[in-house]
Amino acid sequence: KEMVSSYRANLADNYQRLRAAAFNLNQLATDKRVVVWGAGRIFDSLIRQGGLRPDQLAGLVDKILCNLVERLHGLPVESPNSIVDMKPDVVVVASRAYFDEIVTELKVLVPDCEVLGLDVLLTT
Repeated sequence: KEMVSSYRANLADNYQRLRAAAFNLNQLATDKRVVVWGAGRIFDSLIRQGGLRPDQLAGLVDKILCNLVERLHGLPVESPNSIVDMKPDVVVVASRAYFDEIVTELKVLVPDCEVLGLDVLLTT
């Protein structure tokens, strides 16, 4: 019972964090060109549980999924090199495992953009 109760509380907290992060991204995307790098579970959760509006985004990038899926939530899934043409002001890295690798690649492709990691978004 205690484990289920703890799980329920953690799940509710995580959903609230997703809603807050999505709200902040929706607000940010009204003034800036926001691109999400990472089209997997985190991106999907930001939309399904958080309320992120994909139509507000300037693009979606994923190194692997761009070869497997044409579109997700109405957005084309583009290769990393496509991000240059998207001209992002902000790139949200929706990956924990590959965060450092993606940031290194971003510094080469779009050196002047702001980078936001998921951990920052979920804690603010």
